[in-house]
Amino acid sequence: NCISRGISNAGTSTLISQIKKFLEFLEDKEYMEVKPILYRLLVYKDSQPDVNKEPYTAEEINRIINYLKDKKPLHALGVAIIANSEIRKESLLKLKTDCLVKTLSREDGAEYAVKVHTKRSENQLELININRYVKSFIDECIEFTSEIRKNMNSYDKDYIFIHLQEGREIPKRFKSESIAKEINKACRILKIEPLGTAGIRNN
Repeated sequence: NCISRGISNAGTSTLISQIKKFLEFLEDKEYMEVKPILYRLLVYKDSQPDVNKEPYTAEEINRIINYLKDKKPLHALGVAIIANSEIRKESLLKLKTDCLVKTLSREDGAEYAVKVHTKRSENQLELININRYVKSFIDECIEFTSEIRKNMNSYDKDYIFIHLQEGREIPKRFKSESIAKEINKACRILKIEPLGTAGIRNN
């Protein structure tokens, strides 16, 4: 409909964003459960994307993480994992409590990988090697959500990135844009150009 009416790229993106917000509203009010695939389908790629955007600098990433530590500690850990590994945001939010796999035992410390779903692996799990810092970040995430996970009996219970919304009794998984939104909020406060998770992935 947008294409046939000649609506601009910016206008189309705005309309799609409004649809996403409406779906989130329906979920938040528990009027209906929206399948995750609908959010993935509601993506509009600009016909002339800006490919020259510079990524965040290492200093900016550290500032974002430090800002989020107090406000949104689990989001801060998510940013740290993305910044220090090959794990993408989409795969990050699918990590489960059993995702860590020891690949090598050594006297000076074991080596680990994570089981993740990636674009190329489709429905199959793939192993991505991680360093000791990322392993500690994941351990911290699991510990951070351990208490609220005890009250869950749903399919989401095994996922690491879950949260308990104010006024709710049952925790839910992070939505696909959760981390990007918090990064952009932090950037506006810190006077950094907001690039979402893409600016971290490009670093």
